[in-house]
Amino acid sequence: MKSILLTCFLAATLTGASAQKAQPRTPQKKTVSAKKRSSQKPAPLTEEEQQLAERLQQMTEATQKVIVIDSFVVDKKVMMDAFKLNPEVGSIVRHDDFFQTGDQPQSFLNVNQMGNKCYFPLKDKKGHSLLYTSDLIGGRWSEPILLQGLDIESYTDINYPFMMTDGYTLFFAAKGPESIGGYDIFVTRYDASEQRLLTPENIGMPFNSTGNDYLYVIDDIEHLGWFVTDRRQPEGKVCIYTFIPNASRDTYSLESTSPEKLKQLAELHRIADTWGNGKERKKALERLKAIEKRKQEKIINDTPAFVVNDHTLCYKASDLKGKGNQENFKLLQNKQQELKRLEQRIETLRTDYHQAKGEKKKELGKRILQEEQRQEELILETAALAKTIRQIENNQ
Repeated sequence: MKSILLTCFLAATLTGASAQKAQPRTPQKKTVSAKKRSSQKPAPLTEEEQQLAERLQQMTEATQKVIVIDSFVVDKKVMMDAFKLNPEVGSIVRHDDFFQTGDQPQSFLNVNQMGNKCYFPLKDKKGHSLLYTSDLIGGRWSEPILLQGLDIESYTDINYPFMMTDGYTLFFAAKGPESIGGYDIFVTRYDASEQRLLTPENIGMPFNSTGNDYLYVIDDIEHLGWFVTDRRQPEGKVCIYTFIPNASRDTYSLESTSPEKLKQLAELHRIADTWGNGKERKKALERLKAIEKRKQEKIINDTPAFVVNDHTLCYKASDLKGKGNQENFKLLQNKQQELKRLEQRIETLRTDYHQAKGEKKKELGKRILQEEQRQEELILETAALAKTIRQIENNQ
């Protein structure tokens, strides 16, 4: 069985999970030289290819049993908005949107459920990234602190962190020698006594693949999980899988599972193959609906009503029916959130300004003026956008 698996792995490795569909060709009569070439033995594997084949074999044989209840494909650029993450387990946002900077456009940040601690990668001048953490103290985020324990040579291009509600179990994606293709997902734990992360482990298949596997999130309150991957997807698309996390690691039997079937399960060719009798999946889908309901209730409770006219109030994008207004409303909400963060930042700068002296005071004065100018621009932009939404909605 080992030799059969290895043959399968080499085919997957050398053709690649991201290989494009072959173009149709006109059948041609083989020449003698073509027949001779077809009978030649394949070139021997390089050491790197051999190591990759062995990792693929080991991971496939250790594929976890997991019930994947659903999957859907979205644009990669909106993947963070596509799944229903329970607010009670935290949130994941773009680094630059959260801190209002422009220097880490591809970095994602995880904020804990309390909203007072976050985790994020930062790239150095050489393009290497490591994980940092920051705390909200007195309305301000502290200077980033490097999380000790990650070897930059083993885990490069670190991104997409997610800390579970226990505050110790951390998932992240990275490229490196222990990956089987592009980004792989790793798990580590924080050792409070040593104040460092323990040696990370590759979480294996079916969560990782020869494609890029970006994000792994667990909702330990509703007992649901999500992971994001671009395996078998066209450029710019990702597939988001929803699954039921296991309390303990359980793998498929090598004696009762054929190599071909094990490979299909490892690569998630059919999520229905993981459902069993379907009872656990049905319960999980009900929990998923409950999360969505609570999320919508939170939006309604936390969001001021948008007045369309004297008879109509709007709390969420789906309340609007006018052409393009759902997108307009989401943009309006984003601008309102940015305005709120900007107001908080200006307030902090003003406090610092009154305590500063000399050049520092001058520098803070300039920053306050710049932020106030942006504040005025945002106020005008939100007012204009709100007017457009009302016009479209009332004229449909």
